[in-house]
Amino acid sequence: MAEKYAPWQLVLLNFFRFLCFVIGLGIGITYGMNLYYLFKALINGADFLDLWFLLLLNLYGIFFALIVVMVEFRSDFILQHFPSMLEWGKRGLFYAFNGLLSLGMGAANSSFPNVDNDEAVRKTQEYTAYIIIILGAFYLLGAILCLQGKAQRMRERFNGESGHKVSTIV
Repeated sequence: MAEKYAPWQLVLLNFFRFLCFVIGLGIGITYGMNLYYLFKALINGADFLDLWFLLLLNLYGIFFALIVVMVEFRSDFILQHFPSMLEWGKRGLFYAFNGLLSLGMGAANSSFPNVDNDEAVRKTQEYTAYIIIILGAFYLLGAILCLQGKAQRMRERFNGESGHKVSTIV
């Protein structure tokens, strides 16, 4: 017996992907703003030895946010080199890790007195971190409930019935 699906389920999956994409962009932008404030502090005379670790972690954060964006964009390069991102459970854990890193970086950047962070950037980083942790938890829950296979079959069935080409990578 064929599984029933409704078009709204595919719309919901695509909205979820779009939300992950936007939040990944938001986290990347806040990491970039943090780098701007760290470089500004270095120009204004802050000691490099105090800030090198924060600079490195913000660069890692930008790299991780870029991976989130490219995974949700379904970049062949990322999916070839990081095949674990095809699985919802591992993707959810990665997103939760990225969110926790972002929370930690927001707190760490604001703890240095010579780094003049904008309050709006700190709040944005905090909110986007919480959202990506929640999205990672949804991916993990979807993996635990074995929903990835169902979503895959829904997309394949939609492609077969409608004649449209929707990515079968969920």
